[in-house]
Amino acid sequence: MKLNSILPMALLLGCSLALAQAENMVQGTLVERDGVQYLVVPAKDGGQPVYYEVQTPVDESAVGTQQVFYVENAPAAPAQEPTITYDDARAVQPEPEKKESWKQAWRKRRHNVSFFAGFFPVTALLDMIALDDDGGDEDAGFVAYSIGYGYELFYLIETGIMIDYTTVAARPVVSIIPRFKLNYLNFKFVRLYSYFGVGAIIWSEGAMFMFNGAILGLELGSPFSAFAEFGWGQVGMFTVGLKFAF
Repeated sequence: MKLNSILPMALLLGCSLALAQAENMVQGTLVERDGVQYLVVPAKDGGQPVYYEVQTPVDESAVGTQQVFYVENAPAAPAQEPTITYDDARAVQPEPEKKESWKQAWRKRRHNVSFFAGFFPVTALLDMIALDDDGGDEDAGFVAYSIGYGYELFYLIETGIMIDYTTVAARPVVSIIPRFKLNYLNFKFVRLYSYFGVGAIIWSEGAMFMFNGAILGLELGSPFSAFAEFGWGQVGMFTVGLKFAF
C-alpha cells in the first residue's frame, strides 16, 4: 500500500478517536466527602446531579474547582442512576447526611449532673420553730445548696441522687436523698417534670428522715441547661440551677 494512501487513513482514524474521546468528556465540580472525591455533574433536565466517585484522588487543591474527565461510554445527558466507569472510578450517589433526631441526642446524653440553690428548706422551718430558744430566726438557714446526679432509664423516667447542704441553728446539715423523676415532656431543648425522693439529713444531733419533692419543674437548653422548680422538701420551696447532660 502506498504511503500517500496510508496517511489519509491514519489521519481519519486519529480524528475519529479524538472526536469519540471528546464526546465522552464530562465536566463537573470536584468535591470531597469523608475523604472520598467525587465529580458532580449537573443533570440537564434539572434533576438530581450525578456523582462519579474518584477512586484515584487528584490533588486536594483542585477540590471545589471545575474539572474535566474522560468517561467511558458517557451519554449525552447523564442518567439519574448511571452505570459508567472511567479509569478506576465508578458512578455512585452518596447518601445524604442525616440530621440527628432528638431521641438519638437523648441516647447520647443519659447521664447528667446539676448544681442548684433552693430557698426555704424544711430545716429552716425546724430552725425557727423548734430549735431557736428565743423564737428569733437570725441563725436560720434559708438557702440550701445542692448537687445532683441523674440517669435516664427511659426518656420519661429518671433516677438519681441529691446531696444538699444548709445550716440549722448555725450548725451544718447535710442531706442525702435518692429521687425518682418523671419527665412529662422530654424534648431536646424543653423539659417539664416532677420528682420525689426520700432519704436522711445528717448533723451534729444525729440523723433523721427527710424528703425532697418538686411539684413542677421547667428545664431549657441542651446539653447545658437552666432549670427552675417549685415544690417542698430539704431542697427548698423554690429552686433554680444549672445542669449538664453527657
